[in-house]
Amino acid sequence: MKPTTIILCMLLCLLNCPFTFGQANKDIVRFVSNWNIGTSFQFQVQRIDREWENDAPPAIDTTFYTATFTVIDSSEKGYTIQWAMGDIYNTTQFFEGYEELVEKHKFDEITYMTSLQGAFVGLEDEEGYRARIKHFFDDFAEALGKEEGLDELSIQKMKDLFGETASAPNIVETTAPEIVHLHSPMGVEYDIHKTYPYSVSGMSMIGSTIRMDGEVFVEEFDPANSCFTLVDQGAMNEEDVNTAVKEHIEKLGLKGKEVKKALKKLKLDVTYKSASVCDYQKGIPRRFTYEKETVSSDLNGSAMSIEYLFIRMLEE
Repeated sequence: MKPTTIILCMLLCLLNCPFTFGQANKDIVRFVSNWNIGTSFQFQVQRIDREWENDAPPAIDTTFYTATFTVIDSSEKGYTIQWAMGDIYNTTQFFEGYEELVEKHKFDEITYMTSLQGAFVGLEDEEGYRARIKHFFDDFAEALGKEEGLDELSIQKMKDLFGETASAPNIVETTAPEIVHLHSPMGVEYDIHKTYPYSVSGMSMIGSTIRMDGEVFVEEFDPANSCFTLVDQGAMNEEDVNTAVKEHIEKLGLKGKEVKKALKKLKLDVTYKSASVCDYQKGIPRRFTYEKETVSSDLNGSAMSIEYLFIRMLEE
């Protein structure tokens, strides 16, 4: 993957009830946690990123691992969860020695907190996690810069850009999106006959506010198996996305007539869709799929990227 492609990917990383066993109202489904200390589930996680530039063959990056979700503590405020990752397989070799770098900074465990209803709250040690992320990206930029023959100023700019990921408000959404997505349907009750439109604003990793317009609805309700399928689909506001990227390119100090011409023609469209198969008996999704499509065009042509995320519970 080219350094310019990596930088573009970084710019497009955007933000992203009472205890119950059953459902008293056949039209209302409540999805809340049903856990004790020691409750544990295993999941298979797969991320696939596909990118196309003009007529070139697609670049494909795949990451796969098995994770163990374990409740390690609880209180009147919520739960503490340990997300322990097994061996992580990745198909992309950015440069010689990349695997050794990943092994050196191995992120094989994340501890985070949820509400009593199971909604994601935040990291247990956010400051320490951010420091680890920044250390990894500093080493990554240094190694990639040397591989590409970049000068020190260019390497430092790359470090500064990656460093914004470590300081971004949505640090978990950017670096471990599967955790946030897994908990996204939780702590809410849904009318199975209604569609819930929404318009919300989120903070991107580059510090800009992005509006998202979409809808949530129950696509299928299966009380015989204590589950329902929840769909969330929509688009990021086109004007907000384009403005955010243009402002950040200017912030990076990329100037000149060619850059200005390219910025005038730059256009980005971002759409997304997810589906969660929610088990309200266990209080956690059995399966989750997510797809985000980004289409961009400028003076140099067009490009498209599609991000896929698949999470599947390993049944006992």
